[in-house]
Amino acid sequence: MTTAAPPKRLFADRVYGIGTEAAFALGGLIAQVEAEGERVIRCNLGQPDFPLPQHIKDAVKRAIDDGLTTYCDPQGIPELRASVARSLSQKHGLDIDPSRVVIYPDGRPPIGFAHMAYSDADEEVIYPSPGYPLFESFIPLFRCIPVPAILREDDGCGLTREVLAPLLSDKTGLIFLNFPSNPTGGVATREQLKDLSELILEKTTSNVRVYSDESYEAITFDGDEHISIASMPGMEARTIIASGCSKTYPWTGGRVGWAVYPTRLEAQAARRLAINYFASIPLYNQWGAIEAIESPLSAPAIKEMVDAFQRRRDVVVSGLNAIAGVTRILRIPQRGRSAECHGRFRRVRQTPS
Repeated sequence: MTTAAPPKRLFADRVYGIGTEAAFALGGLIAQVEAEGERVIRCNLGQPDFPLPQHIKDAVKRAIDDGLTTYCDPQGIPELRASVARSLSQKHGLDIDPSRVVIYPDGRPPIGFAHMAYSDADEEVIYPSPGYPLFESFIPLFRCIPVPAILREDDGCGLTREVLAPLLSDKTGLIFLNFPSNPTGGVATREQLKDLSELILEKTTSNVRVYSDESYEAITFDGDEHISIASMPGMEARTIIASGCSKTYPWTGGRVGWAVYPTRLEAQAARRLAINYFASIPLYNQWGAIEAIESPLSAPAIKEMVDAFQRRRDVVVSGLNAIAGVTRILRIPQRGRSAECHGRFRRVRQTPS
């Protein structure tokens, strides 16, 4: 007697394995509440509530009027790759060749591509927790082993050498770092990055890659300075630097991001993946991104936005500090501490009154 095979499921197993970002799922619920006339303060997405600066809008319009609406190089137009390479080289003291730069429809594709390209099945993927959900959500899809690096309150939400050291092994396939951090806001100091980079170089092989998500690089408070781990000795050859236009300019709808790879060979592998998944991103938005990076009008627009965010941060922190029985947030004005919650805060337990 034969046993009938179970009926084929509609979706392959991999569909059930992949996670996603719940913040987008809340969007429909928020819209529903707003449609009912309620006022909502949106805290679901990392989307600055400032308009795209006019000079960037004008650059996009000019590009469309000039007929720049066709396919282009899947790696990104040479002019934008050169602009990204020049900007990051100056900012971090690096020597980035444009051939190592790949332009993406914002910051999500290079995260998935990094999992696909660098982590084999049964290898371990290290990621910060709490952290950006997509670092973790791809892990089951590629049958890797999740290894969360727990960000502790006692460490000011920073990733320390003591936390990372026991997680590194010969099974490590990929390491995600995120400074300034989403969601904690932690900004790594040079000393902290030096400790982490020395540890990574000591305990992993030259083929292990660090994916450094630097999307919030422009949004820091209290004089904090964003520093890329790629600028630490020996780390440029090990680090993928990822950022884009969404948070800095602010231009979430433009969908322009980039990744700088350690080698041209790796950028070419990413280019092949880009061809398969999205071919290229709009030419006109790439010219808008060049304007955003290079125009002297961008810096004051960014400062206006960040100053407003800091004022809001101060109001929220003050309100939280006034609530008895919750974790109190205290300002720490001195420098030289490890990465701490947005704007260098240390959180200590308050005894309920």
